[in-house]
Amino acid sequence: MLLINLKRIFTLNSMYRALYRKYRPEKFCDVVGQGYITTILENEVKSGKIAHAYLFIGPRGTGKTTCARIFSKAINCLEKDPLKKPCGACNICKSAGKETLTDITELDAASNNGVNDIREICEFSKFTPNICKYKVYIIDEVHMLSTGAFNALLKTLEEPPNNVVFLLATTEVQKIPATILSRCQKFEFKKISIEDIAKRLSFVAEKEGINLDEDSLRIISQYADGAMRDALSILDKCASAANGNITKELVSEILMVADSKTVSEICESIIQKDLSTSLCLVNKLDSGSTSLINACTKILEFFRNLMLIKANNESSNDNFKKIINKSEEEYKRLEGITKYLDLKQILKILDYLQECAEKIPYSIDAKLCLESFLIKINDNLECLEKLESNIKINSNENGLIKKLENLEKKISGLEHKLEHCREYSLNNLDNSENFVSSDEVTNKGQNISKDKEEKKPVITEVNNSDIIKGNLYANARLMSSWDAVLEKLKKVSQIVYNAFKDSKAYVSGQYVLIDSKSEIAFELLKKSVQRDKIRAIIEGVTGISYRLGPYKRDDACGGNAVSLSKKSDPLKEFVNKAIDLGIDVTVEDE
Repeated sequence: MLLINLKRIFTLNSMYRALYRKYRPEKFCDVVGQGYITTILENEVKSGKIAHAYLFIGPRGTGKTTCARIFSKAINCLEKDPLKKPCGACNICKSAGKETLTDITELDAASNNGVNDIREICEFSKFTPNICKYKVYIIDEVHMLSTGAFNALLKTLEEPPNNVVFLLATTEVQKIPATILSRCQKFEFKKISIEDIAKRLSFVAEKEGINLDEDSLRIISQYADGAMRDALSILDKCASAANGNITKELVSEILMVADSKTVSEICESIIQKDLSTSLCLVNKLDSGSTSLINACTKILEFFRNLMLIKANNESSNDNFKKIINKSEEEYKRLEGITKYLDLKQILKILDYLQECAEKIPYSIDAKLCLESFLIKINDNLECLEKLESNIKINSNENGLIKKLENLEKKISGLEHKLEHCREYSLNNLDNSENFVSSDEVTNKGQNISKDKEEKKPVITEVNNSDIIKGNLYANARLMSSWDAVLEKLKKVSQIVYNAFKDSKAYVSGQYVLIDSKSEIAFELLKKSVQRDKIRAIIEGVTGISYRLGPYKRDDACGGNAVSLSKKSDPLKEFVNKAIDLGIDVTVEDE
């Protein structure tokens, strides 16, 4: 009988322990990825300032229960040096590690969530600890407690007995009443980074004698989704299947993870609107041991990375590389793909893929669900056509720019000829009713028509004698509202505005006399369409209907007008032809 019991004890002691249990951290320094939390807890142990209730919040597998167990040992450790707590060598640390210490109680609220369970804890908490300094209650998944159980715990949590510490852990903090939250010190555990998980897995693999290549390590770290326990469990499973030699293909097969190359090919075929290739690749994944749910997630992650890279290109922020968490080679490849899409197109694809990811887990046929969404994306996206049209537009724009540069060079080479075109005679500008020539100003001293007098404000009449003497120019005053006229002209026609932007205007009686160094301005005034635009804008600004004419500097100073030669100027004809073609031409003086 004694021999049988010894064999049973030996069998129990030699039972295999899972890697996540075997390598569970025993000290704060062994906890991965929760630096600020372990630092605060260590400092509280050193200072002896222990609160009565702590709440650990965070996703699964991030170290909440582990930190609670380490903290419960540290505050009761018999080691005199606070820097070495928990020591792991004293009786309390050993008993706590074996879970045989009565003063440290761990409760699973998922299965012990009733009022009676909590009342029992509250009653026992009134007694002093047997061996330890503190009586510790660790309540895991505390959000599973019933409303009555929370109410029973509330009073004890608010005013606990001396030497009692509550350590609560939860993954769903929103389900915990605010009255409980306000009575606890809250610590939010974050997901462990891929780099930290990979380092820990490498350490464990080395200790266990497991051969693990970089690709396998990356796949396991990414699949764990920030949970160290999940990563160690996957490593344990893969090690058993591979007899110690783990490869990328084995990990992908066990986890049913979509091959990265195939996922990239699917995404590129979506961008290129190659529907047949997309559907063939999906069929390839489905015929293998790949989960299409995982494949959809991978495709979604691919376009998510494209979105971030595209946003990074527009905002030039280097921190985006840390968010994407890809190698430099993969990052450059993704960056090259973003050139074929704009941000709106990527967001449109992501909308479809998110809808697919939500529906595919509940779909009767996951393959059909994914295929239908690929067809929807293909029908509603015009990536390739838009890309080709953008290339054509860019090439046309480059050709137009070169033509304009050549035109500017020709105009620059002929600028000196414009100096001979500065002085204009009124007789040669226009014979129309609204643009006044020199003869018309000399021979016509008539009043404004009676119809205009009824509708518009009265304008000072110009006498023949004053006009003949040049008083039309001598009496001209600077038009203060000309800048406002130019601003409105800019909105109507940029080309016309460029011709008049450096001009000035003078008011003399019923005339607006324009003074400009640009010959193009007066050439535009000869055209009835442009002239009527300017007259309408002046009338809108001033409320008065004026006639237009040139401002002659010589007559304003009492001199005689210098008549222009009627000989045709080839430069002027060239500029006029450019304006007629709709080209924005600006003439500048050296």
